[in-house]
Amino acid sequence: MPQASYRRGSAPNMRSLWKYFVVRTKVVFVRSVWLMTTKAMTLSVSAGKMEKQAETQRSLQHRIQEREKKLQELRKTVETLRLCTESSGGQ
Repeated sequence: MPQASYRRGSAPNMRSLWKYFVVRTKVVFVRSVWLMTTKAMTLSVSAGKMEKQAETQRSLQHRIQEREKKLQELRKTVETLRLCTESSGGQ
């Protein structure tokens, strides 16, 4: 079998291939870390917004309940006064 004769620089240089592999691996790793970090930050911001929205909703619900209680108390007071005035007017 004839042996292949390579000129210098035409054959794949293992050192060059290894450097290329190492550089590409680092680039892919750095990009992956960057993407994971930005996604985590985005998810963190989204979670914070959702928590704030839920807190605001709980606060509003609490205020509504308090106002409903006050309204019920006022209705009872009005009804009591109405009954008092009817009973005193009827005597």
